[in-house]
Amino acid sequence: MSSLKDWVVKILLVKLREPVVNPPVVPSLGLWGLRAIAKMVDSTNQITILDEGKNPDSLEDTLKNGDFDVVGISGMFAVQHFEFIKNIAIAKSYGKKVIVGGIHATNVARNYPDLIDDICIGEGENWFAKFLGFDKILAINEYPNPYAESLRLEMKSYWSIKRPFGLTSITDNWVPFETSRGCPRSCDFCIVPEYWGGWRPIGLEKVNDRMSFLADKGIQEVFISDDNMSANKQYFLSIMERFRYYEFYWSTPNGFSAKTVLDDNCFKAISRTNCWQLQVAFDATTNKSADLIDMKSKFVEYEDAMKITNRLRDAGIKSVGFFLIGYPGQTLKDMQNTLDFANALPLDNRHIHIATPYPGTDLFRDCIKNGWLNCDPHEIYSKFIGNKSYQISIIQTPEFTPEQVVELRAKDREAALKRKGLL
Repeated sequence: MSSLKDWVVKILLVKLREPVVNPPVVPSLGLWGLRAIAKMVDSTNQITILDEGKNPDSLEDTLKNGDFDVVGISGMFAVQHFEFIKNIAIAKSYGKKVIVGGIHATNVARNYPDLIDDICIGEGENWFAKFLGFDKILAINEYPNPYAESLRLEMKSYWSIKRPFGLTSITDNWVPFETSRGCPRSCDFCIVPEYWGGWRPIGLEKVNDRMSFLADKGIQEVFISDDNMSANKQYFLSIMERFRYYEFYWSTPNGFSAKTVLDDNCFKAISRTNCWQLQVAFDATTNKSADLIDMKSKFVEYEDAMKITNRLRDAGIKSVGFFLIGYPGQTLKDMQNTLDFANALPLDNRHIHIATPYPGTDLFRDCIKNGWLNCDPHEIYSKFIGNKSYQISIIQTPEFTPEQVVELRAKDREAALKRKGLL
């Protein structure tokens, strides 16, 4: 890694669009964090963030009209693969130093040595600080406040587009927020533990400082970006006390632990805040499926799932359930049981996800090892783009074909829309 301490002052950080149907248009809390790090290292560093919410210009137009020393591109999702390759090629064609980071970039960037100068592996703050010539390793509690003084002005364009996380909000005045990083679990389909490492909380004093800052700016609602905000019960209860004090509306678009809602003390704490929606990660609905996914630690039986959704309904909190089908080892009957389980719960909404073997996950490695992909590994990105959706099946086992899984989900979705009177 080469240091830019002596010369870099102008950095362009790029958040790629998601080429799928009706994606959310939201800021990147991660890129905000890198901007704060750059300013901490040297207040004269000039940081510009490019994304479709903040700035609708293309990367090429931005480079034509701006003077930048370095272009940093965030490649987070496999569905962005071709956007990622296109943008790093554009940046290199303008003679810029190109750095990349993000979950997807971590897995594929080494394949493009002529286009990429440096790769940030995993969490970005300390890597970026070192890249800029800072020689101290920062703890998560030492990361600077990612929110800019001009926060409301910066958020104005996102608020006007009205496509927040999950595409729904309870106010027009929201921001992303995190209280922790990582996850202690090891679900086979998820890359979070490998990418972020183990679960680490942000210090309560730091969380309080950021909430105070947001309250002073008149922010009314936060979307929790944590992958597992309730991994530690005592920490979670302390966070709830702060939500109660600052009275932010909040929800969990990345998912929330079902077992936390079952805990009487935790649920009482939640119900005393302005939580308006919880997206509960049920995922597996049988012991068999939980074993296959390696998620036994968060599995709940039907009776408990019913208790969870009834609790939320009675407290006036909207409930969204996440469920997973199409996993190797499942049969079509197992999948139908999952759909029946989901449909029997009094949820406000439910999302039926098809298992997708993203590169870097145990599921991907297992699919390669066992020949379960219905395409060559390098072809999966074309399938994502061609489908314009995250909801495709590319796994084929002796128990099911991709077409059968897609058809099963499609029929269930049609039936759900009919029940709601939308068809």
